[in-house]
Amino acid sequence: MKWIFFDIDETLLDHSTAEKVAIKKFMYMHRDVFGGKFKMFFEVWRKITREYKTLYEKGMLTFDGNRFKRMSALFGAYGCKITLTGARAAFREYQAYYKKYVRAFPDVLPCLEELKGNRLGVISNGKTIQQMKKLKGTGILKYFSVFAIADRAGCSKPDCGIFEYACNKAGCKPSEAYFVGDRLDIDAIAGRKAGLKTFWLNRAGNCGIAGNGIREIKGLNGFKPDAKEN
Repeated sequence: MKWIFFDIDETLLDHSTAEKVAIKKFMYMHRDVFGGKFKMFFEVWRKITREYKTLYEKGMLTFDGNRFKRMSALFGAYGCKITLTGARAAFREYQAYYKKYVRAFPDVLPCLEELKGNRLGVISNGKTIQQMKKLKGTGILKYFSVFAIADRAGCSKPDCGIFEYACNKAGCKPSEAYFVGDRLDIDAIAGRKAGLKTFWLNRAGNCGIAGNGIREIKGLNGFKPDAKEN
């Protein structure tokens, strides 16, 4: 049996669609601050999210700090000051909308069913309690037996440590494991650097060159990790 690890957001779960719907709902509920122009609001949200997510990935912000800084910056962009308590409440509100709309991609359940007989795990940034709830809420938690998530691993992707943590928990060598993720940089390249056989799941058709033994796939339909060795 093989160990096959998956990233969660944008690999197993359709994060971007849920995010967009939740953002629109959040904007509407605070239209007295943000107005009603969703396209403009969405661009502001994404710009702020990218900025603070990068700081988090570099270890310059905690997971919770990333969230609260984002929300403070969002309100600040519209000339509205918000307290730490207010930022926390606002993010919880957005998160409630997000949880309502997040779904697994259509090709995920068939893929996981096909891979039964292998050992499956997840490697993800974020908090364990949050990611486990998302897996459970979308009905796919039962397929996985090892969970390597940043807060428990003590480091985040692209740090090789989180991949090593996953393999240690699984009792396998990195060279014996496979990893599938949607980000070329922090998933495929980082996982390969850690010694795993990696697949770049490029659902969006983004430009990029995998190279260095990394395989590019467009979806999970018919996914078989050993069809061609890296």
